[in-house]
Amino acid sequence: MLRLVQSNTGFRSLSCRLLSSTKLVTPRFWYSQDNSKAEEIFKRKLIAREKEFRSRLPQWEKRDISLKKRYGVWNPTKKVSRVQMQDIRSLKLQMPNLKTVDMANMFGVSPESIRRILNSKWQPSENDMKKLEKRAERRKAESRERKEQSEQDLKDGVRRIHRAKTIKLQNVRYKETDAINEKDTSKKTASKRQSHAVTGKQGKMKTTIDKPFVPSVADLIK
Repeated sequence: MLRLVQSNTGFRSLSCRLLSSTKLVTPRFWYSQDNSKAEEIFKRKLIAREKEFRSRLPQWEKRDISLKKRYGVWNPTKKVSRVQMQDIRSLKLQMPNLKTVDMANMFGVSPESIRRILNSKWQPSENDMKKLEKRAERRKAESRERKEQSEQDLKDGVRRIHRAKTIKLQNVRYKETDAINEKDTSKKTASKRQSHAVTGKQGKMKTTIDKPFVPSVADLIK
């Protein structure tokens, strides 16, 4: 009789033996349908590996990672003026409990930029302030000139368009008047030809010229 018997090494080395009286053992295979436990174990392993990797890093790199995790990546989309920087510093001195996120929402910048402004210790001198004021005035004048130039270019373009339209309309009007004049002249010439036309012997139209009236001999003899 063919029976499956469990060997000493386990289910992997199942063998078929011909035995007369032994305990029947059927191979059982367990497949877990729930993968949540495996995912949890995998996540724990990843977290442990990440902690181990961070523990080997130097202190400055750990600080950068923590700042990126807290404030995000340094990618400024808006520049803050010097006056706004001074306002940020003074606001922080007046309200030290105010968070960087709230200040970032006020000024429309990232929290990382607020943190850098507060940590910076650079203060402009009088010469630097004069240079900054001159630069700001020059930039304002340049922007004003660009705006005026763009407005003038726009006006010139509109004028050119109107001029081209008027020229086209005048050409159309001239063409219409020329066509009307040609029609009138053709009608006049046709009427003159018909009035001066005389039929000949062969039945063809023949043009004649009107002669002045001259009295004949018959008119004199009465």
